[in-house]
Amino acid sequence: MATLDRVMQMQSQGMSDSDIVYTLKNEGVNPKEITDSLAQAKIKTAVSQPVPEYNQQQPPQQMQQDQYAAYTQTPQAYGDQQQYYYPEQPQMNVETISEIVDRLLLEKLKDINNKIRGITDFKVKAEEDLNDLKTRLSAIESSIENLQRSVIGKVGEFGESTELIHKDLENLHGTVSKLMNPLVDNYNELKKFRSERTK
Repeated sequence: MATLDRVMQMQSQGMSDSDIVYTLKNEGVNPKEITDSLAQAKIKTAVSQPVPEYNQQQPPQQMQQDQYAAYTQTPQAYGDQQQYYYPEQPQMNVETISEIVDRLLLEKLKDINNKIRGITDFKVKAEEDLNDLKTRLSAIESSIENLQRSVIGKVGEFGESTELIHKDLENLHGTVSKLMNPLVDNYNELKKFRSERTK
């Protein structure tokens, strides 16, 4: 329950301001918050009170008749000057009005400050999230670069391996051809020798 609501509740129970302050201090409420809540409660009470009647004893209809009679009296009843009765208007104390305006402005400023604080908190959170996102993107970019290097390295290794296999095959071809040439020559000589023998 908000402090203002607690103050209003205790005032409706007939507790004095000093008792309210004592009770709220014992509950651990900040003294400034207690003072502000008491002032706000006084303002709300002053604003919500009905305008006082001019004469509580007379019923409203009787009061209207008396006022009408005072306005319509003949000038002879008051001598040569015509005088009229104007009921006294209730006047609010300038300090009370000033205090009410100050409290209303403070409440509005608190609302505005709370909204600004909410926007500031949102901005800070958004910046933190954005920085976190930038960090993650940097990590992803680094991983992709490492993967590209690894793939290029493997392709290079595969190319080198293919080149080595090609060289080995050429060497093998050279070796086989070196071995085959004397065998072919020997075979040709044997064939020639046989053909001469059969003659």
